[in-house]
Amino acid sequence: MVNLNQVAKIQDGIKVKFGSLNQNLSLNLKNKGTEPVNVQIRTHETQIKDWELAEKAQELYLWYDLFNKEFFQSGLGVAVLSFDTVRINTLGHYVIGRNGIGIEHNINLNFLHLDRKKWQLLRTLLHEMLHQYQMSFELKDKIRHGNYHNKVFRNKAISLGIPCDSYGYNIEPPTDPFVAFLKQHGVEVDLTCEVSEYELLGEGRSTLDKFSCFCIPPINVRVADHRFSAKCNHCGKDFMPAPPRVSTKARRNR
Repeated sequence: MVNLNQVAKIQDGIKVKFGSLNQNLSLNLKNKGTEPVNVQIRTHETQIKDWELAEKAQELYLWYDLFNKEFFQSGLGVAVLSFDTVRINTLGHYVIGRNGIGIEHNINLNFLHLDRKKWQLLRTLLHEMLHQYQMSFELKDKIRHGNYHNKVFRNKAISLGIPCDSYGYNIEPPTDPFVAFLKQHGVEVDLTCEVSEYELLGEGRSTLDKFSCFCIPPINVRVADHRFSAKCNHCGKDFMPAPPRVSTKARRNR
């Protein structure tokens, strides 16, 4: 559950009067590449009453605005955040070009990893925002052969305090200014939980089949029979097979 008092402190921390969320979003219409539909979707996501991720979306959109102001001089257009389930070894990804319904600037944060520490989730968000910057400004011209995590991108990531390797893996702990900015707004970076962020895949792997429900965070079960069928008593939805792990390295951003 999102702590709305903490959200209020975040807003006060940068001394910005957001007013209503809609007013704040409308300001970003002047930013590069913003289309009105992005604002409409964003408003819908944060105001819908019967969606379990509405408060999570509201909090992450506020952090998006904070990062946009602090690290990109408010130059990024309004992005649409989605929370689709993708491969287990993908923390998040930025959709290059337009997505399946024609939306530009779509950042997807993997539903399977929404229960991570807040700083970990925010690191992924900032990483994907850097891809948005990459595709909107001068870094786009440096991309060769689909290598989006090229040297220019990696150097920019280091300057933000979120280093990654040429595959987008978080192989090093975050540093300033990212860590300092989070601390300024009440979020501590606890590196004692580093194992969950940089977990090596392929070692100590269970041979049982993993199933997950749609709770936030999801309830996971492992069974010996792939024909397993059950319904979660909490969310009321069927357990679904989790995507297979396919990497032998740490989980990655795309």
